[in-house]
Amino acid sequence: MMAVVGLLLLLAFCAATLSSAQVTTPPTSNPQLCPPSNYTGLYGTIASPGFSTGQYYGNNLRCQYLITVPAGYMVLLTTNAFRTEQCCDKLYIYDGPDATSPLLATWSGTVPAGTQLQSTGSAILATFVTDGSKNDIGFSVLYSQSQTILLTTPPPTLPPSPSACLPSNYSGPYGVLLSPGFSTSQNYGNNLNCIYQITVPVGYTILLTVNSFITEVCCDKLSIYDGASINSPLLAVWSGTVAAGQQKESTGNTLTARFVTDGSNNFAGFSIIYSQSKTELLTTPAPTPPPSPNQCLPSNYTGPYGAILSPGFTTGQNYGNNLNCKYFITVQANYMILLTVNSFLTEQGYDKLSIYNGPNVDSSTLLTTWSGRVRSGTSVQSSGNTLTAVFFTDGSNNFAGFSVLYSLYSPTKK
Repeated sequence: MMAVVGLLLLLAFCAATLSSAQVTTPPTSNPQLCPPSNYTGLYGTIASPGFSTGQYYGNNLRCQYLITVPAGYMVLLTTNAFRTEQCCDKLYIYDGPDATSPLLATWSGTVPAGTQLQSTGSAILATFVTDGSKNDIGFSVLYSQSQTILLTTPPPTLPPSPSACLPSNYSGPYGVLLSPGFSTSQNYGNNLNCIYQITVPVGYTILLTVNSFITEVCCDKLSIYDGASINSPLLAVWSGTVAAGQQKESTGNTLTARFVTDGSNNFAGFSIIYSQSKTELLTTPAPTPPPSPNQCLPSNYTGPYGAILSPGFTTGQNYGNNLNCKYFITVQANYMILLTVNSFLTEQGYDKLSIYNGPNVDSSTLLTTWSGRVRSGTSVQSSGNTLTAVFFTDGSNNFAGFSVLYSLYSPTKK
């Protein structure tokens, strides 16, 4: 996204040796080959052929993506990036498991990040059809199971007004909070007073993670309260530019956010992922002064999903020199771990994130090494319920670093 969910968060690409439920892609992804066609689980990503390796999709494609979530849930699609040939390369989205289902939408050309579409049942089929010429970068679209109301349901004839607040109540395990107008790439309006109330099951907390945030620093503010109303304790006030990956967590199962703007100087606004959580914040408690870009973050991560960040990322600082930071991720037994790049920029060839399949750092378990600029949406997956990442930097040339989402993933049983 710049947009989302916020929460949210997650991916599936080409892989000739993977089963149809697998979602990782080798670095040699072929833009002429369709990705696997079947997707399940809480959330993930569908992407056009070649997207994960920065290649334009191929000609004369007809790729199908069937997404299925448990009965009683709906499928929510949220665009992360979308650009195709306007006239002739299109993603058709059907409200059901096959092309005889009602057509929900046809996306082509440029679709703004954060645009959403929701099924009425537990399945969506998307079909990507291209002609014989004029290829483009393609798309990355997040999917998640949802019991929330779409931000614009039903879709209006005209785009949502940047001067009108979005629906105020959100539930379910994850989702996205957007400022008015964000989904259509419009600056938010003046004199807003918008309320967002989030509720998750008892026993969980709510984790907010910034995907994109820019407002007028003095006067357009998002206040976050630790409870069900604006009379609850104030957790934070965000305004101006807030770094991607910045987090804030409630102490209970409810959280309220209030977005207030004055009468002038509008900006792009925000996209914030929310998720139900039993994990610790990446920086808890927030130190004073801010976390040093020369100090590694906590090393152990559990729970169904979260994010690993380079030192300094949450405060918009470049990471430091001579780091050797380890991230150990563990999810419940019988699940695997999916890593998905949200943002990644390091010194090519010298500052590297190496990812290992399991709890040990060994050349025989190395899954991949990311360095330089890695495209948002690139993913890698463990074969078991543990994964280790090591971030190593040399003595010079620091960059913004990375925000990488992790989530547990359940393979489809044959």
